[in-house]
Amino acid sequence: MNNAIAVNGYTAILGTAISEILHDGHFAIGKLKYHNKDVLGEGCHGTIVFQGEFDGRRVAIKKVFSRMVDIVDREINILRDSDSHANVIRYFCSESNADFTFIALELCDFSLGQFIRNRDRFPEVNIEDLDILKQSALGVAHLHSLKIVHRDLKPENILIAKNTATGITRVLISDFGLCKRLKQDSQSISRVSGAVGTEGWKAPEMEMKNGSVTVAVDIFALGCIYYFVLSKGRHPFGEGNVRQNNIMKKSKGDLSLIKDNELSVHLIESMIQYTPSFRPSAKSCLAHPLFWSNDKQLQFFLIVSDRIEKEEEDSEIRKILEYGAQSVINKNWNKYICKDLEEDLRKYRAYRHDQVRDLLRAIRNKKNHYRELPDALRQSLGDIPDHFLNYFTSRFPKLMLHVYKSMNYCAKESIFQRYYKESHAAFFKQPFDSMFSIDEEYEDSKFEGAILLPGVSYAAIMKNAPKQFSPHNVNTNHQDPNFTNVVKKDVRHRRRPANRGQDKKS
Repeated sequence: MNNAIAVNGYTAILGTAISEILHDGHFAIGKLKYHNKDVLGEGCHGTIVFQGEFDGRRVAIKKVFSRMVDIVDREINILRDSDSHANVIRYFCSESNADFTFIALELCDFSLGQFIRNRDRFPEVNIEDLDILKQSALGVAHLHSLKIVHRDLKPENILIAKNTATGITRVLISDFGLCKRLKQDSQSISRVSGAVGTEGWKAPEMEMKNGSVTVAVDIFALGCIYYFVLSKGRHPFGEGNVRQNNIMKKSKGDLSLIKDNELSVHLIESMIQYTPSFRPSAKSCLAHPLFWSNDKQLQFFLIVSDRIEKEEEDSEIRKILEYGAQSVINKNWNKYICKDLEEDLRKYRAYRHDQVRDLLRAIRNKKNHYRELPDALRQSLGDIPDHFLNYFTSRFPKLMLHVYKSMNYCAKESIFQRYYKESHAAFFKQPFDSMFSIDEEYEDSKFEGAILLPGVSYAAIMKNAPKQFSPHNVNTNHQDPNFTNVVKKDVRHRRRPANRGQDKKS
């Protein structure tokens, strides 16, 4: 055996790390050490993860068959390139012998699946659901910025690590065995790469023979994970074996357990769309109002109120804002505020209690004159911004989403850039099932590009649009460039307006 040497009774191939069994029963290879009893988990193709050590540091050691050299090398390369981000698992080193490759990774406390299903067992972990969602999206956004598609996102592949010294809890994307990097000039991976992913968490295009796999497959899985977190362990497409079948049947998904959380439902609905290009990018998800701070939400209300203050009642923006307002303000918003606020508002000016504009005006005025308010009223409204904002959004839970979708009409204006710059077109197109295929084209060019074109007024669009057309579908944002397909038109039904000729005259 010319290319082998004997060490402690075990044979090591030259060019690989020397393997040995230590006197305490631990297995050592290169700088890594672990015990066969310390199993953290098992994966596909015989992969086993152990708790071990690397240079005295506690780590997770992933043991993979060396014969899977292409997959192992790809995973290691992706780990090296991506682990600089706080929400991507850290890679330390790898060692190999004749049979296995051992990958040393950051040791985490448990998976997201374990945490959500058994939350009572982890009282020491103090992390809000919204923080879990945000950190997960940050990790995915980082991978996508490197043109890496994970292809197997699920609660078991998202890990949670708590730093006992700082008390900071981090959410990390892990398990890069099925990751693929997009080629330089490509936005998709062909299906010849093989069927991958986990049943029930796979986007529909991953099951199609001619499906084009893009970063959108990760967004679909992430949307399912979002619901899993917020619903305390449930899945939008059902439980067990029925999930993937429901996904392939173009099921909308059942989000009923979080129906009172308007912003969460709105974002998740867009993430789990059957058509890939209707899904937002990870970056757009992070720009959604669900992740706005309380201060940003309150400032948004104030800016909107300032913007529409001088608008006439028949102006286009006022019509958009008041469209469907009755369900937002419960017909008369004055009935839902406390007596102290009602009396204070009555002192200074008249308000229309059936108008969203006037509710926003009330919010703006009380915020701007907060220090001058009576003590009892300040106590009722609470501190700015958190309690003050909650006073209104808890009474009018549909207000933020309604105003956000309505003011998309003004998204190009400089004062609204920070609120809409990264927003995705699908955020303003609902209901999704009324949208025709992205491959179809609408013949009337004034609807093209999902924006209001110069010289085409809102009134003209509403006059000539199908009856079911909603002003919330008037859109100023283009489709995200990460996806190969583009939503080219923004109407709800594929038929030409009946009085097109009249519109030309206007």
